[in-house]
This record gives sequence, structure tokens and C-alpha cells, in this order.
Amino acid sequence: MLRFMSSVLLAVGVTTLLAGCGSSGGASAAVSTPLEASAAEARAARVDDDQLELLESGTVTYEDYELAMNRAYDCMREAGVTVDIKGVKKYHGVTVLDATTQTADGDPAISDDCYLRHARYVDAYWQVSSPDAIAYADRRADALKPLLRDCLTERGIDWPKDASFEELGNLAFDPAAAPDETNCLDEIGYSDWDG
Repeated sequence: MLRFMSSVLLAVGVTTLLAGCGSSGGASAAVSTPLEASAAEARAARVDDDQLELLESGTVTYEDYELAMNRAYDCMREAGVTVDIKGVKKYHGVTVLDATTQTADGDPAISDDCYLRHARYVDAYWQVSSPDAIAYADRRADALKPLLRDCLTERGIDWPKDASFEELGNLAFDPAAAPDETNCLDEIGYSDWDG
């Protein structure tokens, strides 16, 4: 099974963006920053000490992200997983490693375990909550907010005039819509925007 690594699922990114910067997964209510929330979640998941140390350092840089991902890739290689790092690419405003992994038997469990232990929370923070990711999200919100308002209006969905992009985005997911029906975020190119 060929898998693409170093990408938080878009749904995770959208959910985090639309839910705000609060923590999930039972992290303490006293957590005040996204980095502290990531560290608390990683601690609860009992990740490798090296990953936790990066999250507790007070900042996560690209070098920290790359270090964590390479530790995960080394773990995978030691377990017999083929890892192909093609270089780097931009993904939603941040630089990420462009890599694929492939297990001999197609079972992703080894890759998933290595990723969780060594990189998952650093990767998620880097791609969703780092200063570069936040700046990109802000630019995207500014560019797409008028289109999102128009789409919601065309679909007959009322929205408050002072609604934030996140609030409008939450309205884009109509629970009564058919599973294959395009929502307004898809229609305006939210996931493909590369500004």
C-alpha cells in the first residue's frame, strides 16, 4: 500500500480552523496556546520523549518539524517500510516534506505507529497552528470570505453580517445535504486555494 505521509488530513485542518484554536482530545482547559494544547495531547497519547520535548520547547520551527518527521521515517525504515522522500513542497502555506511510504504487506499499522510516536503532534501543529499556517489561513479567509457569503446566500442560508470566516464555514456544512452534494467550502475552492 502506497501512502503519502506528512499531511494532516484536510478534514483535520478544516475542523481545527473552523473550531478555533481550542484543544481537543481531553486536554486541560487551562491550556492557553495551540502549542500547549498539542503538547498536552501528545503527553496524553504517551508519545516518544523526543517529540514531546519539541512541543514543550515553546516553539516549533521547520527544522523541528523535519527532525520529527525524519525520526518517524527512520522508525519506519527500521521496521521494513520503504520511505521515499522526494524533497519539500508547499502545503497550505507551510513547507512540508514530500514523501511516500510503502509497506511490503500493505498494512499501514507500522507506519501509523511510528508516525504517532515520533511526529504526529509536531506535524499537526506545524501544518495547522504554526505562525506560517495561521498567516496562510488568514490570507485565505480574507480572499474567500466574500465568495463564501455569496455561496451561502445562493443556497438560502442566512448568516450574520458580522460572522467570521470560521462561523460562515460552519454554516457551509448542511446536515440535511446529500452525502455527495458539494458544500460551499468545496464550491469556492477552499482546499485548493494557494494564495
